[in-house]
Amino acid sequence: MRIRPPIPALRSLALCCLLAAGAAVPALAQTEGAPQVCLDALKAQDPQAQVDLYTLCADTGQLSQDNQAKVLYNRGNAYGNLGRHKKAFEDFDRAVKLKPDFAEAYHNRGSSQTKLGQPRRAIEDYSQAIKLRPDYADAFCNRGIAYRDLGQHKRALEDFDQAIALRPDFPKALYNRGNERQLLGRHQLAVEDFTRAIALRPDVPEAYSSRGKAEILLGRFQDAVQDFTQAITLHPDDAEAHANRCSARNRLGQFQSAVVDCTQAVRLNPGYAFAYHNRGKARSRLGQHKAALEDFNQAIRLQPGNAFAYYERGMAYDGLGQAEQAIKDFSRAIKLQPDLAEAYANRGGAQGSLGQHKQAIEDFSRAIKLQPDLAEAYFNRGCARASLGQHKKAVEDFTQAIRLRPDDAEAYANRASAHRALGQSEEARADALRAQELSQKGQPQG
Repeated sequence: MRIRPPIPALRSLALCCLLAAGAAVPALAQTEGAPQVCLDALKAQDPQAQVDLYTLCADTGQLSQDNQAKVLYNRGNAYGNLGRHKKAFEDFDRAVKLKPDFAEAYHNRGSSQTKLGQPRRAIEDYSQAIKLRPDYADAFCNRGIAYRDLGQHKRALEDFDQAIALRPDFPKALYNRGNERQLLGRHQLAVEDFTRAIALRPDVPEAYSSRGKAEILLGRFQDAVQDFTQAITLHPDDAEAHANRCSARNRLGQFQSAVVDCTQAVRLNPGYAFAYHNRGKARSRLGQHKAALEDFNQAIRLQPGNAFAYYERGMAYDGLGQAEQAIKDFSRAIKLQPDLAEAYANRGGAQGSLGQHKQAIEDFSRAIKLQPDLAEAYFNRGCARASLGQHKKAVEDFTQAIRLRPDDAEAYANRASAHRALGQSEEARADALRAQELSQKGQPQG
Protein backbone atom coordinates (compact mmCIF):
# COMPACT_ATOMS: atom_id res chain seq x y z
CA MET A 1 0.00 0.00 0.00
CA ARG A 2 1.42 3.35 -1.00
CA ILE A 3 1.84 6.23 1.37
CA ARG A 4 0.21 9.44 0.24
CA PRO A 5 3.12 11.66 -0.86
CA PRO A 6 3.83 14.90 0.98
CA ILE A 7 2.85 18.29 -0.38
CA PRO A 8 5.93 20.14 -1.63
CA ALA A 9 6.36 23.65 -0.33
CA LEU A 10 4.84 26.26 -2.59
CA ARG A 11 7.27 28.55 -4.22
CA SER A 12 6.90 32.10 -2.91
CA LEU A 13 6.02 35.02 -5.07
CA ALA A 14 8.08 38.16 -4.64
CA LEU A 15 6.31 40.35 -2.12
CA CYS A 16 5.49 43.65 -3.66
CA CYS A 17 4.61 46.78 -1.85
CA LEU A 18 5.93 48.83 -4.74
CA LEU A 19 8.70 51.16 -3.71
CA ALA A 20 6.77 54.31 -4.36
CA ALA A 21 8.81 56.92 -6.11
CA GLY A 22 6.08 59.41 -5.33
CA ALA A 23 4.52 62.12 -7.42
CA ALA A 24 6.76 64.87 -8.65
CA VAL A 25 7.31 67.64 -6.14
CA PRO A 26 7.19 71.01 -7.95
CA ALA A 27 10.73 72.27 -8.11
CA LEU A 28 9.57 75.84 -7.72
CA ALA A 29 6.50 77.99 -8.02
CA GLN A 30 5.38 78.15 -11.62
CA THR A 31 5.76 81.90 -12.10
CA GLU A 32 6.97 83.95 -15.02
CA GLY A 33 10.37 84.17 -13.37
CA ALA A 34 10.89 80.43 -13.21
CA PRO A 35 13.54 79.02 -15.55
CA GLN A 36 11.74 77.55 -18.56
CA VAL A 37 13.80 74.38 -18.50
CA CYS A 38 12.52 73.70 -14.97
CA LEU A 39 8.93 74.11 -16.09
CA ASP A 40 9.63 71.81 -19.05
CA ALA A 41 11.06 69.21 -16.67
CA LEU A 42 7.87 69.24 -14.60
CA LYS A 43 5.80 68.54 -17.74
CA ALA A 44 8.04 65.79 -19.15
CA GLN A 45 6.73 62.20 -19.08
CA ASP A 46 9.71 60.18 -20.30
CA PRO A 47 12.13 59.34 -17.43
CA GLN A 48 15.28 59.95 -19.48
CA ALA A 49 13.92 63.29 -20.67
CA GLN A 50 13.16 64.14 -17.04
CA VAL A 51 16.75 63.33 -16.03
CA ASP A 52 18.14 65.52 -18.79
CA LEU A 53 15.82 68.46 -18.10
CA TYR A 54 16.18 68.35 -14.31
CA THR A 55 19.97 68.28 -14.77
CA LEU A 56 19.77 71.45 -16.87
CA CYS A 57 17.37 72.95 -14.34
CA ALA A 58 19.73 72.21 -11.42
CA ASP A 59 22.62 73.79 -13.33
CA THR A 60 20.87 77.16 -13.93
CA GLY A 61 22.15 78.55 -10.64
CA GLN A 62 18.80 80.33 -10.21
CA LEU A 63 17.23 78.04 -7.57
CA SER A 64 16.90 78.48 -3.85
CA GLN A 65 18.32 75.74 -1.62
CA ASP A 66 14.78 74.47 -0.98
CA ASN A 67 13.94 74.29 -4.69
CA GLN A 68 17.30 72.73 -5.49
CA ALA A 69 16.43 69.90 -3.08
CA LYS A 70 13.08 69.41 -4.83
CA VAL A 71 14.75 69.26 -8.26
CA LEU A 72 17.19 66.63 -7.00
CA TYR A 73 14.27 64.68 -5.51
CA ASN A 74 12.43 64.69 -8.85
CA ARG A 75 15.55 63.69 -10.76
CA GLY A 76 16.08 60.89 -8.25
CA ASN A 77 12.57 59.64 -9.01
CA ALA A 78 13.39 59.64 -12.72
CA TYR A 79 16.60 57.71 -12.13
CA GLY A 80 14.62 55.21 -10.04
CA ASN A 81 12.12 54.72 -12.86
CA LEU A 82 15.07 53.96 -15.15
CA GLY A 83 16.36 51.35 -12.69
CA ARG A 84 19.46 53.43 -11.93
CA HIS A 85 19.11 53.13 -8.18
CA LYS A 86 22.62 54.20 -7.21
CA LYS A 87 22.15 57.52 -9.05
CA ALA A 88 18.69 57.84 -7.48
CA PHE A 89 20.20 57.31 -4.03
CA GLU A 90 22.80 60.01 -4.66
CA ASP A 91 20.12 62.55 -5.61
CA PHE A 92 17.88 61.75 -2.62
CA ASP A 93 20.96 61.91 -0.37
CA ARG A 94 21.81 65.40 -1.63
CA ALA A 95 18.18 66.43 -1.30
CA VAL A 96 17.94 65.56 2.42
CA LYS A 97 21.21 67.35 3.12
CA LEU A 98 19.83 70.51 1.51
CA LYS A 99 16.40 70.10 3.13
CA PRO A 100 16.62 68.03 6.37
CA ASP A 101 12.82 68.07 6.92
CA PHE A 102 12.11 66.51 3.50
CA ALA A 103 10.18 63.37 4.53
CA GLU A 104 9.53 62.20 0.95
CA ALA A 105 13.24 62.34 0.13
CA TYR A 106 14.10 60.22 3.17
CA HIS A 107 11.39 57.75 2.12
CA ASN A 108 12.70 57.49 -1.41
CA ARG A 109 16.31 57.26 -0.28
CA GLY A 110 15.08 54.28 1.75
CA SER A 111 13.46 52.83 -1.37
CA SER A 112 16.76 53.15 -3.21
CA GLN A 113 18.56 51.48 -0.31
CA THR A 114 16.09 48.59 -0.51
CA LYS A 115 16.70 48.24 -4.24
CA LEU A 116 20.45 48.28 -3.57
CA GLY A 117 20.13 45.45 -1.03
CA GLN A 118 20.60 47.57 2.09
CA PRO A 119 17.46 46.89 4.19
CA ARG A 120 18.97 48.06 7.51
CA ARG A 121 19.88 51.45 6.06
CA ALA A 122 16.50 51.60 4.37
CA ILE A 123 14.81 51.12 7.76
CA GLU A 124 16.72 54.11 9.13
CA ASP A 125 15.46 56.27 6.26
CA TYR A 126 11.86 55.08 6.51
CA SER A 127 11.96 55.69 10.27
CA GLN A 128 13.17 59.26 9.72
CA ALA A 129 10.39 59.82 7.17
CA ILE A 130 7.86 58.54 9.71
CA LYS A 131 9.31 60.80 12.40
CA LEU A 132 8.79 63.77 10.11
CA ARG A 133 5.39 62.53 8.89
CA PRO A 134 3.72 60.19 11.42
CA ASP A 135 0.81 59.58 9.01
CA TYR A 136 3.10 58.40 6.17
CA ALA A 137 1.42 55.10 5.21
CA ASP A 138 3.84 54.38 2.34
CA ALA A 139 6.80 54.65 4.70
CA PHE A 140 5.24 52.18 7.14
CA CYS A 141 4.48 49.79 4.27
CA ASN A 142 7.99 49.92 2.84
CA ARG A 143 9.65 49.71 6.24
CA GLY A 144 7.56 46.56 6.75
CA ILE A 145 9.11 45.11 3.59
CA ALA A 146 12.59 45.93 4.83
CA TYR A 147 11.88 44.25 8.16
CA ARG A 148 10.52 41.23 6.29
CA ASP A 149 13.70 41.04 4.20
CA LEU A 150 15.64 40.85 7.47
CA GLY A 151 13.38 38.07 8.76
CA GLN A 152 11.86 40.34 11.43
CA HIS A 153 8.30 39.26 10.71
CA LYS A 154 6.64 40.57 13.86
CA ARG A 155 7.92 44.09 13.17
CA ALA A 156 6.98 43.77 9.51
CA LEU A 157 3.43 42.81 10.45
CA GLU A 158 3.18 45.74 12.88
CA ASP A 159 4.21 48.15 10.12
CA PHE A 160 1.73 46.72 7.63
CA ASP A 161 -0.98 46.98 10.31
CA GLN A 162 -0.11 50.63 10.86
CA ALA A 163 -0.09 51.38 7.12
CA ILE A 164 -3.57 49.89 6.80
CA ALA A 165 -4.82 51.73 9.91
CA LEU A 166 -3.70 54.98 8.29
CA ARG A 167 -5.09 54.06 4.88
CA PRO A 168 -7.68 51.24 5.00
CA ASP A 169 -7.99 51.20 1.19
CA PHE A 170 -4.24 50.62 0.66
CA PRO A 171 -4.12 47.53 -1.62
CA LYS A 172 -0.32 47.19 -1.59
CA ALA A 173 -0.22 47.16 2.21
CA LEU A 174 -3.08 44.65 2.33
CA TYR A 175 -1.28 42.44 -0.19
CA ASN A 176 1.96 42.58 1.78
CA ARG A 177 0.25 41.95 5.10
CA GLY A 178 -1.45 38.94 3.49
CA ASN A 179 1.93 37.58 2.39
CA GLU A 180 3.36 38.19 5.85
CA ARG A 181 0.41 36.43 7.50
CA GLN A 182 0.89 33.52 5.13
CA LEU A 183 4.57 33.25 6.07
CA LEU A 184 3.47 33.13 9.72
CA GLY A 185 0.96 30.33 9.00
CA ARG A 186 -2.13 32.53 9.38
CA HIS A 187 -3.60 31.39 6.10
CA GLN A 188 -7.25 32.34 6.59
CA LEU A 189 -6.30 35.88 7.64
CA ALA A 190 -4.03 36.01 4.59
CA VAL A 191 -6.95 35.06 2.34
CA GLU A 192 -9.01 37.88 3.87
CA ASP A 193 -6.25 40.42 3.15
CA PHE A 194 -5.78 39.24 -0.43
CA THR A 195 -9.55 39.39 -0.96
CA ARG A 196 -9.65 43.01 0.24
CA ALA A 197 -6.67 43.87 -1.97
CA ILE A 198 -8.36 42.27 -4.99
CA ALA A 199 -11.58 44.19 -4.34
CA LEU A 200 -9.57 47.43 -4.47
CA ARG A 201 -7.32 46.39 -7.38
CA PRO A 202 -8.85 43.50 -9.35
CA ASP A 203 -6.21 43.85 -12.07
CA VAL A 204 -3.19 42.64 -10.05
CA PRO A 205 -2.39 38.99 -10.91
CA GLU A 206 0.00 38.53 -7.95
CA ALA A 207 -2.87 39.00 -5.49
CA TYR A 208 -4.84 36.15 -7.06
CA SER A 209 -1.75 33.93 -7.10
CA SER A 210 -0.98 34.62 -3.46
CA ARG A 211 -4.58 33.96 -2.45
CA GLY A 212 -4.47 30.73 -4.45
CA LYS A 213 -1.39 29.57 -2.53
CA ALA A 214 -3.14 30.29 0.76
CA GLU A 215 -6.19 28.36 -0.43
CA ILE A 216 -3.98 25.34 -1.19
CA LEU A 217 -2.58 25.42 2.32
CA LEU A 218 -6.15 25.56 3.66
CA GLY A 219 -7.09 22.53 1.54
CA ARG A 220 -9.46 24.54 -0.68
CA PHE A 221 -8.01 23.31 -3.93
CA GLN A 222 -10.87 24.22 -6.27
CA ASP A 223 -10.82 27.81 -4.99
CA ALA A 224 -7.07 27.81 -5.59
CA VAL A 225 -7.56 26.66 -9.19
CA GLN A 226 -9.99 29.52 -9.77
CA ASP A 227 -7.52 32.07 -8.38
CA PHE A 228 -4.61 30.79 -10.44
CA THR A 229 -6.85 30.79 -13.51
CA GLN A 230 -7.65 34.46 -12.92
CA ALA A 231 -3.97 35.24 -12.46
CA ILE A 232 -3.21 33.50 -15.76
CA THR A 233 -6.02 35.42 -17.50
CA LEU A 234 -4.39 38.67 -16.38
CA HIS A 235 -0.84 37.46 -17.06
CA PRO A 236 -0.80 34.50 -19.49
CA ASP A 237 3.00 34.16 -19.39
CA ASP A 238 3.21 33.75 -15.59
CA ALA A 239 5.03 30.42 -15.26
CA GLU A 240 4.51 30.37 -11.51
CA ALA A 241 0.72 30.67 -11.77
CA HIS A 242 0.66 27.76 -14.25
CA ALA A 243 2.86 25.65 -11.95
CA ASN A 244 0.77 26.42 -8.87
CA ARG A 245 -2.45 25.61 -10.73
CA CYS A 246 -0.78 22.34 -11.72
CA SER A 247 -0.06 21.70 -8.03
CA ALA A 248 -3.67 22.43 -7.03
CA ARG A 249 -4.99 20.16 -9.77
CA ASN A 250 -2.72 17.39 -8.54
CA ARG A 251 -4.46 17.66 -5.14
CA LEU A 252 -7.84 17.40 -6.89
CA GLY A 253 -6.76 14.29 -8.82
CA GLN A 254 -6.97 16.20 -12.13
CA PHE A 255 -3.68 14.76 -13.28
CA GLN A 256 -4.04 15.21 -17.03
CA SER A 257 -4.90 18.90 -16.61
CA ALA A 258 -2.00 19.20 -14.17
CA VAL A 259 0.38 17.85 -16.83
CA VAL A 260 -0.87 20.48 -19.28
CA ASP A 261 -0.32 23.28 -16.76
CA CYS A 262 3.15 22.22 -15.72
CA THR A 263 4.16 21.68 -19.35
CA GLN A 264 3.21 25.30 -20.03
CA ALA A 265 5.16 26.39 -16.95
CA VAL A 266 8.38 24.71 -18.14
CA ARG A 267 7.85 26.09 -21.63
CA LEU A 268 7.76 29.58 -20.13
CA ASN A 269 10.61 28.85 -17.70
CA PRO A 270 12.78 25.87 -18.70
CA GLY A 271 14.71 26.09 -15.42
CA TYR A 272 11.67 25.81 -13.16
CA ALA A 273 12.32 22.83 -10.85
CA PHE A 274 8.95 23.10 -9.08
CA ALA A 275 7.11 22.67 -12.39
CA TYR A 276 9.12 19.58 -13.38
CA HIS A 277 8.52 18.16 -9.91
CA ASN A 278 4.76 18.61 -10.07
CA ARG A 279 4.51 17.35 -13.65
CA GLY A 280 6.42 14.29 -12.54
CA LYS A 281 3.91 13.76 -9.73
CA ALA A 282 0.99 14.01 -12.13
CA ARG A 283 2.60 11.62 -14.62
CA SER A 284 3.42 9.18 -11.85
CA ARG A 285 -0.23 9.15 -10.71
CA LEU A 286 -1.26 8.53 -14.34
CA GLY A 287 1.02 5.49 -14.40
CA GLN A 288 3.48 7.22 -16.74
CA HIS A 289 6.43 6.30 -14.55
CA LYS A 290 9.18 6.56 -17.18
CA ALA A 291 8.08 10.07 -18.16
CA ALA A 292 7.81 10.91 -14.47
CA LEU A 293 11.40 9.76 -13.92
CA GLU A 294 12.59 12.19 -16.60
CA ASP A 295 10.81 15.04 -14.84
CA PHE A 296 12.20 14.14 -11.41
CA ASN A 297 15.70 13.79 -12.90
CA GLN A 298 15.37 17.32 -14.26
CA ALA A 299 14.00 18.65 -10.95
CA ILE A 300 16.92 17.08 -9.07
CA ARG A 301 19.43 18.47 -11.55
CA LEU A 302 18.03 21.95 -10.93
CA GLN A 303 17.57 21.51 -7.16
CA PRO A 304 19.87 18.73 -5.93
CA GLY A 305 18.97 19.44 -2.30
CA ASN A 306 15.23 18.88 -2.70
CA ALA A 307 14.29 15.88 -0.53
CA PHE A 308 10.78 15.70 -2.00
CA ALA A 309 12.13 15.26 -5.55
CA TYR A 310 14.15 12.22 -4.46
CA TYR A 311 11.11 10.93 -2.57
CA GLU A 312 8.86 11.24 -5.62
CA ARG A 313 11.47 9.70 -7.90
CA GLY A 314 11.62 6.81 -5.47
CA MET A 315 7.84 6.47 -5.83
CA ALA A 316 8.22 6.36 -9.62
CA TYR A 317 10.90 3.66 -9.39
CA ASP A 318 8.59 1.76 -7.06
CA GLY A 319 5.83 2.04 -9.64
CA LEU A 320 8.18 0.50 -12.19
CA GLY A 321 8.99 -2.37 -9.82
CA GLN A 322 12.57 -1.20 -9.35
CA ALA A 323 12.66 -1.58 -5.56
CA GLU A 324 16.43 -1.24 -5.15
CA GLN A 325 16.49 2.08 -7.01
CA ALA A 326 13.48 3.21 -5.00
CA ILE A 327 15.30 2.40 -1.74
CA LYS A 328 18.29 4.49 -2.82
CA ASP A 329 16.12 7.50 -3.52
CA PHE A 330 14.11 7.17 -0.32
CA SER A 331 17.43 6.99 1.54
CA ARG A 332 18.63 10.18 -0.18
CA ALA A 333 15.39 11.90 0.77
CA ILE A 334 15.84 10.82 4.40
CA LYS A 335 19.42 12.09 4.45
CA LEU A 336 18.24 15.50 3.23
CA GLN A 337 15.16 15.58 5.48
CA PRO A 338 15.44 13.13 8.40
CA ASP A 339 11.89 13.84 9.64
CA LEU A 340 10.17 12.80 6.38
CA ALA A 341 7.94 10.03 7.71
CA GLU A 342 6.60 9.04 4.29
CA ALA A 343 10.12 8.33 3.01
CA TYR A 344 10.74 5.87 5.86
CA ALA A 345 7.34 4.26 5.26
CA ASN A 346 7.87 3.80 1.55
CA ARG A 347 11.45 2.63 1.97
CA GLY A 348 10.02 0.04 4.34
CA GLY A 349 7.51 -0.96 1.67
CA ALA A 350 10.25 -1.39 -0.92
CA GLN A 351 12.35 -3.42 1.52
CA GLY A 352 9.34 -5.60 2.27
CA SER A 353 8.90 -6.32 -1.43
CA LEU A 354 12.49 -7.62 -1.44
CA GLY A 355 11.80 -9.83 1.56
CA GLN A 356 13.83 -7.60 3.90
CA HIS A 357 11.14 -7.64 6.58
CA LYS A 358 13.29 -6.79 9.60
CA GLN A 359 14.65 -3.65 7.92
CA ALA A 360 11.13 -2.85 6.77
CA ILE A 361 9.80 -3.06 10.34
CA GLU A 362 12.53 -0.67 11.50
CA ASP A 363 11.52 1.86 8.86
CA PHE A 364 7.80 1.56 9.56
CA SER A 365 8.53 2.09 13.25
CA ARG A 366 10.53 5.24 12.49
CA ALA A 367 7.69 6.52 10.31
CA ILE A 368 5.17 5.90 13.10
CA LYS A 369 7.35 7.68 15.65
CA LEU A 370 7.49 10.72 13.35
CA GLN A 371 3.83 10.57 12.35
CA PRO A 372 1.72 8.53 14.78
CA ASP A 373 -1.45 8.83 12.68
CA LEU A 374 0.08 7.26 9.55
CA ALA A 375 -2.33 4.36 9.09
CA GLU A 376 -0.45 2.83 6.16
CA ALA A 377 2.71 2.49 8.26
CA TYR A 378 0.82 0.44 10.89
CA PHE A 379 -0.78 -1.65 8.15
CA ASN A 380 2.51 -2.34 6.39
CA ARG A 381 4.34 -3.06 9.64
CA GLY A 382 1.57 -5.55 10.43
CA CYS A 383 2.14 -7.23 7.08
CA ALA A 384 5.91 -7.41 7.69
CA ARG A 385 5.40 -8.84 11.18
CA ALA A 386 2.96 -11.42 9.84
CA SER A 387 5.57 -12.44 7.26
CA LEU A 388 7.99 -13.10 10.13
CA GLY A 389 5.38 -15.06 12.06
CA GLN A 390 4.87 -12.30 14.63
CA HIS A 391 1.09 -12.63 14.45
CA LYS A 392 0.24 -11.18 17.84
CA LYS A 393 2.14 -7.97 17.05
CA ALA A 394 0.61 -8.00 13.58
CA VAL A 395 -2.87 -8.02 15.15
CA GLU A 396 -1.88 -4.98 17.22
CA ASP A 397 -0.72 -3.12 14.12
CA PHE A 398 -3.80 -3.97 12.06
CA THR A 399 -5.97 -2.90 14.99
CA GLN A 400 -4.24 0.47 15.09
CA ALA A 401 -4.61 0.85 11.32
CA ILE A 402 -8.35 0.13 11.66
CA ARG A 403 -8.67 2.66 14.47
CA LEU A 404 -7.22 5.29 12.16
CA ARG A 405 -9.16 4.05 9.12
CA PRO A 406 -12.35 2.27 10.24
CA ASP A 407 -13.44 1.49 6.66
CA ASP A 408 -10.20 -0.19 5.57
CA ALA A 409 -11.38 -3.59 4.30
CA GLU A 410 -7.82 -4.73 3.62
CA ALA A 411 -6.80 -4.12 7.24
CA TYR A 412 -9.73 -6.24 8.49
CA ALA A 413 -8.84 -9.02 6.02
CA ASN A 414 -5.22 -9.07 7.16
CA ARG A 415 -6.16 -8.98 10.81
CA ALA A 416 -8.47 -11.93 10.14
CA SER A 417 -5.50 -13.85 8.73
CA ALA A 418 -3.39 -12.99 11.77
CA HIS A 419 -6.18 -14.10 14.16
CA ARG A 420 -6.51 -17.32 12.21
CA ALA A 421 -2.77 -17.97 12.54
CA LEU A 422 -3.16 -17.53 16.31
CA GLY A 423 -6.05 -19.98 16.41
CA GLN A 424 -8.55 -17.23 17.24
CA SER A 425 -11.31 -18.47 14.94
CA GLU A 426 -14.18 -16.30 16.20
CA GLU A 427 -12.17 -13.11 15.90
CA ALA A 428 -10.97 -14.21 12.47
CA ARG A 429 -14.52 -14.91 11.31
CA ALA A 430 -15.79 -11.52 12.54
CA ASP A 431 -12.98 -9.65 10.79
CA ALA A 432 -13.45 -11.60 7.56
CA LEU A 433 -17.17 -10.76 7.53
CA ARG A 434 -16.44 -7.09 8.19
CA ALA A 435 -13.86 -7.07 5.39
CA GLN A 436 -16.42 -8.57 3.03
CA GLU A 437 -19.06 -5.99 4.02
CA LEU A 438 -16.69 -3.11 3.44
CA SER A 439 -15.52 -4.51 0.12
CA GLN A 440 -19.09 -4.88 -1.12
CA LYS A 441 -19.94 -1.41 0.15
CA GLY A 442 -17.07 0.04 -1.87
CA GLN A 443 -18.09 -1.70 -5.10
CA PRO A 444 -20.21 0.18 -7.68
CA GLN A 445 -23.83 -0.95 -7.77
CA GLY A 446 -24.94 -2.71 -10.94
